Amino acid sequence: MKKNRGEITTLMVAMMVVMVGVGLIFSKKCGMMGMHGLKQNNHANNNVTSAEYTYAKDPVCGMEVEISTSSIRTNWRNKTYYFCSKEDKENFELHPNKYAK
Repeated sequence: MKKNRGEITTLMVAMMVVMVGVGLIFSKKCGMMGMHGLKQNNHANNNVTSAEYTYAKDPVCGMEVEISTSSIRTNWRNKTYYFCSKEDKENFELHPNKYAK
């Protein structure tokens, strides 16, 4: 039985939507760290290292941010904090005692 070209396209779009949804769930759960290998926590400075990258945890939302490429950061009480967004940085700067550990 020959498949209609429209049916195949609809199926492919549906599969892509599911894959993107799973990817978003995975990235939130794993902090964008899932495919970079095993991670090792350093509880002293809240940084995470893998075989190739060093990450810091965004103190506002909890997402892991790659230190070497992050341009959104601030210093507070002699410690550097890294953020995934400008909004998180602004929230931190308004209430640093709420988010700093």
